[in-house]
Amino acid sequence: MPTKRSSSRPSRSSGPSRRSKRTSSPAVFGTHATPRSSTSRRPSVRRSSKSAPTLRQSVRGTTAKHSTRRRSPASVNKRSAEIHQMEVSTNSVDQRTSQHAGSRSRAQEFMKRRRRNNLILAGVVIVVVALLVFGIASCAFRTFASASMALNDEAVSNELVAVEEDQPYYVLLVGLSNYEEPSEAASFISILRIDEQNNEFSLLNIPNNIKVSYNQGEQDLLRNMVRHGGEAELVRAVKNYTDIDFAHYLRITEEGLEKLVDDIGGVEVNVQYRVDDPRVGHVVVPPGQQNLTGEQAVAFVSATNFTSGRTQRMDNQLELFFNLLNKMTSKEGLGWINDSDVVSSAIKTDMSYDLLSSLASIYGNGAAFYTSTMPGSQYFSNDVICFAPNTSTWAQTKERFLNGGDPNTSIDTSGVDKSKLSIVVQNGSGTDGFAAQAAQILEQHGYTIQDTGNADSFVYTETLVIYRSQDDEAAAEAIVADLGIGRAVYGSVYYSLKTDIQVVVGQDWKPVN
Repeated sequence: MPTKRSSSRPSRSSGPSRRSKRTSSPAVFGTHATPRSSTSRRPSVRRSSKSAPTLRQSVRGTTAKHSTRRRSPASVNKRSAEIHQMEVSTNSVDQRTSQHAGSRSRAQEFMKRRRRNNLILAGVVIVVVALLVFGIASCAFRTFASASMALNDEAVSNELVAVEEDQPYYVLLVGLSNYEEPSEAASFISILRIDEQNNEFSLLNIPNNIKVSYNQGEQDLLRNMVRHGGEAELVRAVKNYTDIDFAHYLRITEEGLEKLVDDIGGVEVNVQYRVDDPRVGHVVVPPGQQNLTGEQAVAFVSATNFTSGRTQRMDNQLELFFNLLNKMTSKEGLGWINDSDVVSSAIKTDMSYDLLSSLASIYGNGAAFYTSTMPGSQYFSNDVICFAPNTSTWAQTKERFLNGGDPNTSIDTSGVDKSKLSIVVQNGSGTDGFAAQAAQILEQHGYTIQDTGNADSFVYTETLVIYRSQDDEAAAEAIVADLGIGRAVYGSVYYSLKTDIQVVVGQDWKPVN
């Protein structure tokens, strides 16, 4: 801030005085030889510490100012001195105009900088205020979302363990249905392994019709544990059967799934087989690429009246799970926030909104994701379809699942005696000649083909190698490898086989040239 200067004025005397005049430009005046009267005196001048120089200093320089002296009339009349020198320094009009323009230009530049600085300051203030408001709103939303999806089940919380730092942890995912007795209560059960350090997810499907023990030795299917002791009993049963501890629990109901799918505008899935199960309602979903509504999505993951029964239903559940997850995590910014609001009202979990948002971000950034299913076969027990794990294969699958990476086990087919297998090849694609082509390829690899023909229908979208006994699983895998296409499926109660292996050629078959 510029220093405020004090002005220097001559002190007033009792006699008449004459004001000094200041020239607009500096001047140098000659010295005057004036007789001093006895009454004349030099007026005193009051100066600040930074006042003008003395009269003597001004005369020597080129920028002296007038000094005022009061004289008597007599002294003026008796002036005898002559003016020896007068030098006046002036600036040309152009120079003064240039200086004035320069001063105005500097003033304009100063004002421009000042306005710019004010705009920058205003912008910073707006950004800071916006961040504060957004931070408060975001914090409030996260708090609201966490409260909306809070499970608030102390019994379930008591079954969970703490997450070890920098270690993978496991989440039990459950889909609860609303079917009355004697239908199932938990239609979807999976274990999600999360390895944040390596950006890796693994999903292990657990069949819900495994027989488990509860209440000191009583037995029932895993899906019914909710009826015997609530969700905590279901968590406890899965933990005891798999010997896996869970850090978190998340479940969704049919109403929640239906609302979620509808609120995000549906989910695109590839429907392999027509969905038309009276047990789950009147909804019918035709095969092909479909954008499912909420009601259709519930029917899609609940129906079991397929040729492969619950095996196909598990495939449908995985199809919907991943497509739903991909649609949710592909959005950014406000889109994800809006969907998060829907999610928070559709699910119940002990996980916070921040944790779910972080996991969604990891998944959306291309994390590895593996899936597998507990291997085994199905059987009847008192007219109820149950599931029995294949002990040795399940042990391998579980070990790989716990260690990370792809948990799917590869089956050793080196000991398969191809000549001793009885095989029939059927055409399920509807295109003439496909069954004959597949049979010819298998014969070239040393298999014996007993018969070829058409399947019961032409709705098979993929080639299936169905085996009658668990002992023939390795043979079925060998056939898949030799055909270069297809999937091995245990026949169980869903297929009536007259041979060891039945090959059904589907629409995915590539014609042989």
